[in-house]
Amino acid sequence: MNYSISYSQKGFYASIHGGMDFDQWELQSASNTIKESAIISSSFGLEIGRQFNNYFSVETGIIRKYYYEGYAVEINDDFGNFGTSSNSITTIQIPLRIKARIFAKKEKFAFYGQLGYHLCFNTEFGTGGSGFSTVSSATDSITIWEVSNNNYAKVFGLLEAGIGMELFTNNKVGVSFGVNYFSGFKTTGTIDLTYQVNNGVIKTNQLLSSGDYFAWHVGIMVPFSAFKEKEELEIETEF
Repeated sequence: MNYSISYSQKGFYASIHGGMDFDQWELQSASNTIKESAIISSSFGLEIGRQFNNYFSVETGIIRKYYYEGYAVEINDDFGNFGTSSNSITTIQIPLRIKARIFAKKEKFAFYGQLGYHLCFNTEFGTGGSGFSTVSSATDSITIWEVSNNNYAKVFGLLEAGIGMELFTNNKVGVSFGVNYFSGFKTTGTIDLTYQVNNGVIKTNQLLSSGDYFAWHVGIMVPFSAFKEKEELEIETEF
């Protein structure tokens, strides 16, 4: 869940936001045991924008994004399923996006779409880790050895696409709801897995990340123009 507060004056505005993300890791080989799973993470940032008219604006700023890595494990119905996740990398992202709005009901609410590009800096380039775990039930057990590697991309890019809705009051204070998807071009991290179920055949697999993630948003927009008009009215009243 992403929360933001925005202010606007003479077409310019600033936005502080934070949110709940779902990081995507792609399994490289089909498996009956290891499964892909959306991993919950977070991001927050400070952005500035320029509103050209009621329909178009551009935004840029700085975002701190925490990536997590993980996967799901399935053995059988009796054993049950479980997931694992841990901190992967932290990035600083510089976005550049265009937002388009379509108003309805006398500008009481608007639907919007946005497209953008994020230039991302991996602040934990070259890091990694390893470990193993064993999970057992009355009849089954699985042992997993994993090695993570973040030594792939110090700088990488993400394409951004999002849709949402904004609701406005008479003084243009707004509440927005939306979802964004971010897709990368190059590998940012891998998880190499070696696992064994019930002392059987030892198998291997790999999960790969290109920095892809979903972000769900809820926000509040407060334009500076509303406060400016109030201030000008008070000055005129004094004279």
